[in-house]
Amino acid sequence: MEYEGRTVIVTGAGTGVGAAAAERLAKGGANVVVNYSRSRDEAEAVAAAGRGGGGDAMAAQGDVASDEDCKRLAGEAVARWGRIDGLINSAGTTVFR
Repeated sequence: MEYEGRTVIVTGAGTGVGAAAAERLAKGGANVVVNYSRSRDEAEAVAAAGRGGGGDAMAAQGDVASDEDCKRLAGEAVARWGRIDGLINSAGTTVFR
């Protein structure tokens, strides 16, 4: 498998492009943190699909605009898989004026 043993955090992975990237990585053998802000059920489904496809995955809530949440996400990845090899930032933000 092309990503076997790699650990990747994918932000905004509950839906859309982030979800597709997370599933593809896990199906390629990667360990994936499926990060979401509000899409818990969707992120859990993405993680389950990834686990069924050859890699490992976990859904993890966090706001990537928060330093504390980012540190926690990284810590969870390292605690579970021992390392982080990559980051795909697919989280969107809204600016209100």
